[in-house]
Amino acid sequence: MPRLTAPRATDDERYVLEGEQLLREGEIAIYTIGWPEYDSVSSAAVTAFVGGSTAETVYFAGSDTVSGNISTLPVLTVPAGQGGNTLIVEPTVIVGSETRKTGIVIRILKPGDEP
Repeated sequence: MPRLTAPRATDDERYVLEGEQLLREGEIAIYTIGWPEYDSVSSAAVTAFVGGSTAETVYFAGSDTVSGNISTLPVLTVPAGQGGNTLIVEPTVIVGSETRKTGIVIRILKPGDEP
């Protein structure tokens, strides 16, 4: 099972995250995923969906990176007006000749919303 961490732009340390993630409009996050069951992974990619429609170009900028068995997603920025949406993020890596995926559910809060 992949391990998800998210270093925040304003924090110096990484947080291990489990379950549904919460982000607010205007927030920026960089998600790093460890694949501890593999020695190395390659060809990282990400797809994202809101309401069943693809949403990578709305939320992500930059490129995925890989180092050993760690993949880092592009920078995720939550635009204004996206509060109330649920973002489904599906990171993918290649292990040997096989494709491996995991999923991240991110609930986007509107300004002033309680978590």
